[in-house]
Amino acid sequence: MNENKCDRSTPLSIFGIDNGSYWFYNKYMKKSILSTLISFIIILLLASLCACDLFTTDDEIEYRDVDDGVAFYRYEGNSSHDVVTVPDEYEGKPVVEISQYAISAAEYLVTINIGKNVSRISDRAFCGTYKKLTAFNVDPDNPYYCSIDGVLFTKDGKTLVAYPNKRASTDYVIPDGVETVANCAFYMCNAPEHITLSDSVTEIGDYAFFKCSGLKTLVLNEGLRKIGRDGCSFAESLTELHLPSTIETIGDFAFYSNTSSITSFTTKKPISQISCGKNWRPQTTGMENSAIEPVLEGDNG
Repeated sequence: MNENKCDRSTPLSIFGIDNGSYWFYNKYMKKSILSTLISFIIILLLASLCACDLFTTDDEIEYRDVDDGVAFYRYEGNSSHDVVTVPDEYEGKPVVEISQYAISAAEYLVTINIGKNVSRISDRAFCGTYKKLTAFNVDPDNPYYCSIDGVLFTKDGKTLVAYPNKRASTDYVIPDGVETVANCAFYMCNAPEHITLSDSVTEIGDYAFFKCSGLKTLVLNEGLRKIGRDGCSFAESLTELHLPSTIETIGDFAFYSNTSSITSFTTKKPISQISCGKNWRPQTTGMENSAIEPVLEGDNG
């Protein structure tokens, strides 16, 4: 009476598959295959998106697409190379940017060469790379940046961008015409001992002289108005500090130090007339009550 009905167990039993196994296959195996297929498609889509944005060369340099060209995004070299070059172009596109941390912690580098198309350099592009660095070289056709005696500046000479730690001399006078010492410009440079700011400098950026452990004197000019956050913090060898009458703003931790060597600390302007951040003064023991008080020169009051 049931001759026209399909007995599903009959053909499956030929292959040793019972009804329970068939049910399991339908409910779970098909679901698993579908899930795997969807995951595979997602991976392909993500890979294609990344391929449009990120490029890697054999030299362990990564580039990233930006609106006006290509960014030098990351350098992953090793101690067998002491020179890195940011090229003019990559795959026919101009290299216009050196990204944040692009050439960071490369302590073995001696020279960094910068191509003619670079128009933007992030303030932490070279953090931790200054240890053995002797010079920045910039293509003379670059309209945005230049190198003067190995030091990196904006083309107009108004901003000192980055200083190579191992320049021949331990003394340095920031050239006349420079208005800003950029963020991280001397970041962790331990070789300079005596630095003098020219009269044109109006601002010291954040972390500009951070952990300059060999720095003994930093001559601040009349005309200086602002010192950024951690502008000269943890400069433990600094022996004297004299604030000019023109200073208006001192950022958080600007001269903070746990074991300061400062023996002479003066100001030409009452501290009450200066906008001061937290813990900006150097300390002798790392305790708040050990912060060194500046001595007021004259009466500007």
